[in-house]
Amino acid sequence: MRLTTLDRVSEVMDCPGRPLDFALILKLRRAPDHAALEAGAVSARRRYPSSAGVLDAGRWHPVDPSPGVEFQSVADGASDNASAEYLDAPWDLARTSPVRQLVLTPRDREGAIVVTRFHHAATDGLGALLWLQHQLEVAAGARAPLAQPAAYAPPLLRRHPAPRGRSAYAFRMPSDRLRVRSAAGSWSAGEARRPRRWRTMRVEMAPLQELTVRAGGFTYNDLLAASALESFRLWNARAVDRRAPRIGLWVPVDIRDRPYEGFGNGSSRIRVYNRYSPTAGLHDKCRIVRQQLEWSRQHGEWAVPELRALMRLPVRVLRPLLRGYFNRPWVDMGTGTFSHVQRSPLDTDAFNDVEGIDIVGMLDTRHVLGVFAMSRAGATHLTFVYDPHRLDVDDVAELMSLYRDQLATALREGRE
Repeated sequence: MRLTTLDRVSEVMDCPGRPLDFALILKLRRAPDHAALEAGAVSARRRYPSSAGVLDAGRWHPVDPSPGVEFQSVADGASDNASAEYLDAPWDLARTSPVRQLVLTPRDREGAIVVTRFHHAATDGLGALLWLQHQLEVAAGARAPLAQPAAYAPPLLRRHPAPRGRSAYAFRMPSDRLRVRSAAGSWSAGEARRPRRWRTMRVEMAPLQELTVRAGGFTYNDLLAASALESFRLWNARAVDRRAPRIGLWVPVDIRDRPYEGFGNGSSRIRVYNRYSPTAGLHDKCRIVRQQLEWSRQHGEWAVPELRALMRLPVRVLRPLLRGYFNRPWVDMGTGTFSHVQRSPLDTDAFNDVEGIDIVGMLDTRHVLGVFAMSRAGATHLTFVYDPHRLDVDDVAELMSLYRDQLATALREGRE
């Protein structure tokens, strides 16, 4: 099974300073049956055979699928540390399949926490949800387990006839990096991996969605993105600098030809900027975000070029070429990542027992924080993932407070 272009980029760009794996952490009301969950994992690996393979010479080599599930009992309150230790561990795709899972069972209360790591060389966030949906459906008896592997079928991607790789709204210079206030040092190349920590907030969707209908000209997703832009701008504006902050969001987008279908890599990116007056109302800022998203959609900023010949080069040749290309200092990676999945398998019965979600997304070496969101059952779970060497818990709490303030401002403007 040959890697696609997006798979290959994730393979060669992965490094300790930029680990290209991510995790979905599902907090369940009831602890699942261990044997049933393992059976579901084996079936999901058969349904999506690249998730059961090991990587060598640009190909997934299938192996007999094992569950790949670890179980651990933890004291109440110790699950966050156990999850962080699990995600900090190194990962060798030549020896281990690109999906790993840890199930934490608190000793002092009901429920369980299912931590599933996915490597981006195999799939993106939507593909991860499809994998988990299959596993949970088999575990619940709602789907018969597969006895044989299915055919390998990566997502088909949309194309654009004349893509423009730079937004008309982009700054002449790259976006500013997020201001770092903490005295903590930066990540050292001597460490095994650049660590990530996270905090999650839950937002009720209904009042905000009703607001977007009344106000007009922007969507719920636009409001969430604009709130991230404003939070970053207000944070950076506190620095001693006469220049107005240049804030950009690195926004992953689904480019599947059949939206919301297909395990594998079917996402690209666009960028959104604070191209508005700081004194404008938040609703107007949301409308400018909508204009930028529409421009990027229509003009193909998201398009992925065909690089088939280049992708067939040996890793020892391809790695320095791609790293040199993507790490050019003038390439605008934005101030931080913003991602929101609104329609997905999370709304199916397979996830009925889920009461909370943490989305531990990837951080580029130029990012110290990203906001990763998923919506289901009338609520949006927003996970603020950060570099603990550059931001501390108080910094992140303040950034989350700034974000809540933007949502409150939007509601207040809607009542005026």
